[in-house]
Amino acid sequence: MRGQSPRALRADENEGLLSAIVNQSSVGVAVADLEGRFKFMNECFSRLVGRSREELLRLSFADITHADDLPRNAEMFERARTGDGNFEIEKRYVRPDGTQVWVHNNVTFLRDGAGVQNAVLAVALDISDRKRAEARQARIDRHTALRTEVSAAFNEGGSLRAILQSCAGSMVRHLGAAFARIWTLDESGAVLELQASAGLYTHLDGGHARVPVGRYKIGLIAAEREPHLTNNVQEDERVGDKEWARREGLVSFAGYPLVAEGRLVGVVAMFSREALGQDTIEALESVAPIITQGVERKQAEEKLRESEERFRTVAESASDAIITIDVESRILFVNRATEKIFGHAAPSLVGQSLTMLMPDYL
Repeated sequence: MRGQSPRALRADENEGLLSAIVNQSSVGVAVADLEGRFKFMNECFSRLVGRSREELLRLSFADITHADDLPRNAEMFERARTGDGNFEIEKRYVRPDGTQVWVHNNVTFLRDGAGVQNAVLAVALDISDRKRAEARQARIDRHTALRTEVSAAFNEGGSLRAILQSCAGSMVRHLGAAFARIWTLDESGAVLELQASAGLYTHLDGGHARVPVGRYKIGLIAAEREPHLTNNVQEDERVGDKEWARREGLVSFAGYPLVAEGRLVGVVAMFSREALGQDTIEALESVAPIITQGVERKQAEEKLRESEERFRTVAESASDAIITIDVESRILFVNRATEKIFGHAAPSLVGQSLTMLMPDYL
């Protein structure tokens, strides 16, 4: 410009060149004062956060930072004010449309001519793809852990209720549930009985202790034999007490039917205080066969045990000798009457051949 010294002209040229380089950079660059108010940003940073330069110059870092990451943002400027070195930080920025972008910030503190820190320079790199990949892997790991724990619960034994309670607890831990529940179908085939409840609620009584098939959201899942997922619990027509859902801050619901070869066995379900993805239904789908087969096996074992107990009760009260044998005629059981009639104690007979109780000519 006319009237400027050669040195001033070179300074203007250098400043213009530096500005052009920064604006053409493929990484975001932003400068803010020690209160976090924006003073400068390049085009890449503007695109990254989805806001124009004019808008950003009226805002601060805190205005565009995700609420959960505000403590990190405050830490960054507190360190700037105390002169506590340069550092790196990962946090989320929120765009005007509500979408989030994960950013790795390389933070440098700027000083004035007297050497006093008066600004913060943040070089921002979009790491959203990496964060999404990490989140996917974390979900896979959680779902794998869920399947492992559910399988282990059935292998370790115990009562059916104790096993299902362990399974419900695993759902709370690995699927982000506020609470999880498991119902099994009763012998009539018309009612679901609550067997396990973990998380926010652990009681097994109340209005959902016995749910008729076809009623409420649980009964409908059983009747339709189709999974159900909603991220709008407080407005879902299947949720009867919407005020309760609002009071507890519940956002989502996922339920899955337990079905074996066309036979309904029960229902697993969970509520969460955060939105759930389709992968939650997939996780329930992956453990449903394990729970279904485990429930059927335990129920069959319990029925067999009850049958054996009934047989023993009848046999021990009989006045006639009752003996059970295997296919090789080895004695498996004798009642008290057998002991009295033949004069042998039961422990000495079990495992022996039936012929020991027969006369030689037979």
